[in-house]
Amino acid sequence: MRRVAGPDTLSLAGFRAWRYAPRIPLGAVLAPPYDVVERDEALALAHRDEHNVVRLVLPVGPDPAAAAARTLSTWIAEGVVVPDELDALYVYEQSEGTRVLQRGVIGALGLGDPEGGAVLAHEDVMPGPVEDRTRLMAATGANLEPIWLLFHGDDATTTRTVDEVATTQPLAQAVTPDGLRHRLWALTDPETLARVARDLAGRQALVADGHHRLAAYRRLRAGRPGGPWERGLALLVDLQAYPPRLAAIHRHVDGVVPARASAPQGVRLEDAGAEWWDRLPRLSAGEMLLVGPGGEARVARVDDRAAVDRTVRAALAPDERPPQWRALDTVVLHHVVLPAWGVPDEAVTYHHDAEHAVRRAAEAGGTAVLLAPVDIGTVFDLAGRGVRMPRKSTSFWPKPRSGLLLRVLEPPVTSAG
Repeated sequence: MRRVAGPDTLSLAGFRAWRYAPRIPLGAVLAPPYDVVERDEALALAHRDEHNVVRLVLPVGPDPAAAAARTLSTWIAEGVVVPDELDALYVYEQSEGTRVLQRGVIGALGLGDPEGGAVLAHEDVMPGPVEDRTRLMAATGANLEPIWLLFHGDDATTTRTVDEVATTQPLAQAVTPDGLRHRLWALTDPETLARVARDLAGRQALVADGHHRLAAYRRLRAGRPGGPWERGLALLVDLQAYPPRLAAIHRHVDGVVPARASAPQGVRLEDAGAEWWDRLPRLSAGEMLLVGPGGEARVARVDDRAAVDRTVRAALAPDERPPQWRALDTVVLHHVVLPAWGVPDEAVTYHHDAEHAVRRAAEAGGTAVLLAPVDIGTVFDLAGRGVRMPRKSTSFWPKPRSGLLLRVLEPPVTSAG
């Protein structure tokens, strides 16, 4: 990623955050981002504590957005969440012994021009989740969880500032049930905020997580120009100082059983053996594991790249995409394999955890499609060229937890407020 010349610039401003009051046990009310939480996990989180943020980001009921607005309004009235006194940028750290360490800075991100080059999206989005997040944020009048961006720091002032602050006493801290420790600090000194702003200006940042929320931010901005909706809540992390892990997002496909599936042209199907689970970490590009309801598994392997490429190009015509894009496993799956099986997009669900996809196949029938991670160099190369990968192609980790900070822009739109 490079520095950007011109009017579009990477801008992260301080804001007045709303946070859980000290009397609320923070470790019990945080949650993973909304799109990685399975339904059973969401129910468990909601029942674990009546104030878990999942009640805002994954509300239930006939009108979920209105339910979230009522919940936030009640929490504000009851002092469950309270505002900080000053505008701030927030340093956020996730750690677990020597296995995990990530630090970054959370603020209000200038949304800029989608084609301006300061913020690079690398995946396509689906209309449904964009509409869902738009309704939710409009009803609550808030950014409820940050998107996550990566930038090349090159010994950045921002990163040095983050690391220096992390040696001091945190503003808040918690340990979540998965063993991760979360710590938060506030940067309120105007000179420090100005140094961070100057350092980030002109840089590029890649969206690691939150494409649908970014699209919702921009949709809300279009309807409310010139005000606080010109920015959206975001975490920025220096890719060089804190390189993330990159995993695949798996699929469940209704109506197809691996044992009876036919091989599309250019793809070979073979039995994966009884120890197929051990093969998952060793999957490479061009391979997929297909797991059926009874745990039977086959490997789908591209054995004629030219034939597969012809099918992809025919499906996209007259559009043209670079060879790197056409070779992606998600492209092969959605443009070659699933069409050959007669599977429509609405028959596909997405799972960040391979076990969840396999469990879905066992409970509902159909096939779990387990994929290998994309090479991170490919992600950055395509994004830098303005080419978006198919939706749900990547899963960066560790993702920021929801609930540490809320950015409340307007009073919740609810009669109960």
